[in-house]
Amino acid sequence: MSWPFGNEKRVLFIVPSMGQETSWILRTEEEFDAPALWRYATNDPEIIHTMLVGEVQVEGTSIPEELRPTKELDLSALKVPAQATELLDLTPPSADDFLPGMVFEERYEIVSLIGSGGMGAVYKARQISVDRFVALKVLHPDLVADPISKRRFEHEAKAASTLMHPNLIVVHDFGFSKKGQPFIVMDYLEGPTLHDFIEENGPLDLNHLIRVFIQCCRALSHAHRKNVIHRDIKPCNIVLSLGDSTDPEFVKVLDFGIAKVLDKDSTRKFDQNLTNTGNIVGSPFFMSPEQCCGLPVDARSDIYSLGCVLYAAATACAPFIGEDHLRTMYKHLYEMAPPFAVMRPDLTIPAELERIVFKAIQKDPVDRYQSADELEEDLERLKMVLKKAGDIIATGDVPPAEPAKLAADLLLRTKIVTAEQVQEASKLQVGLGGEITAILVAQGKLEYGLAHAANKCRALILEGNLSFEHGLQMVQYCQETKLTFEEAIKELGWDWIELPTT
Repeated sequence: MSWPFGNEKRVLFIVPSMGQETSWILRTEEEFDAPALWRYATNDPEIIHTMLVGEVQVEGTSIPEELRPTKELDLSALKVPAQATELLDLTPPSADDFLPGMVFEERYEIVSLIGSGGMGAVYKARQISVDRFVALKVLHPDLVADPISKRRFEHEAKAASTLMHPNLIVVHDFGFSKKGQPFIVMDYLEGPTLHDFIEENGPLDLNHLIRVFIQCCRALSHAHRKNVIHRDIKPCNIVLSLGDSTDPEFVKVLDFGIAKVLDKDSTRKFDQNLTNTGNIVGSPFFMSPEQCCGLPVDARSDIYSLGCVLYAAATACAPFIGEDHLRTMYKHLYEMAPPFAVMRPDLTIPAELERIVFKAIQKDPVDRYQSADELEEDLERLKMVLKKAGDIIATGDVPPAEPAKLAADLLLRTKIVTAEQVQEASKLQVGLGGEITAILVAQGKLEYGLAHAANKCRALILEGNLSFEHGLQMVQYCQETKLTFEEAIKELGWDWIELPTT
């Protein structure tokens, strides 16, 4: 229910809560993270009705006159939703609902527990209808009755579902179970987190490091163009999705639980409804100075955090480590990170990489890279310099020896088709001629749109207008989003590509 108030709006939210009274929240906008002007908890809509139409106090509380409707509204339909009433009578969810072999919401068969954090647990599950593995994330049962936790969980799903990029986690489904438990269904990723990789192997070598962080930059660039600020970039939220020995590594950035979705013209302060007044969100080892102070953040805050992660990947040490969280945050605010030679005198790290990292972690946002694109450009330049010097081994961006098989190789390395399917199509090509991709389409093994995208990428690569690595990302993106090649170019913002004339 809403009504006008000058140039603003007054919106009454009804937020059911299992096991507790329904929350009635008055906000200035239809967004759930808009500032809350007034709230009250009751399962009796008559109480809210009387407070809206007149200055009636209940237990010392009333809706202030300046917040009530200025004209008569139809309040006859004002009631607690039936679904909420039903939820109050249901047996609360429990961890026993997610034992191996159990079926969640008649759609997802639980396979195993992947991990558990402060807000939720993530399970490997099999999506029964299409027989594929997915990651099922659910809010902890004891937090289901907490409206803030539920809203934050829902926020993660909505923020992540607006983003479609090869280096971002894909959300396939989200909602509430019959027991009122929020859930998100995402890609199931095989491969370690960056944190686990560093813990086991130490610092990343130059080749690996640059490939990983170029992809991280592309992921953040896409999110920032969609006005989504991640706010919790850390090694645990970067997954190294591994393929076989012939496949490049695809980095995936995940966990948008505390992401901030910015309005283009918004000057609103910190998201108080999801982070109680004065609370700080993020991971202390990788938080920007403005996050540490609870100040408004923009894309440059994510760049600072990514710079801290880049420092950790190069040295296997966080740039700022205090005796506790408060002292660590103090260091972010007032101290400079130790130079690489001081932190790790046993390593030889290029001076240019150190310059890039320290520009990203400047205290003042004005002194940092102003976009993820700028940071990516410097990493790309460093990659080219090191490649010429022989310090970088070309991996994932070298096309195969036979240009005629380039499109098929793009499809093969992104696992859209199998080696057996390509081999069978190649045999037919010998007798019939034509393109391998056309034969795969005729056999029903490949969608026409993906064949078109692979052929377009092949032409661009052969003309020198696209790297093989970018071609792999484009083909995978077209598969995940179902966009055409031309639509994907616009969506990704790859306006630097010179499209082939044929």
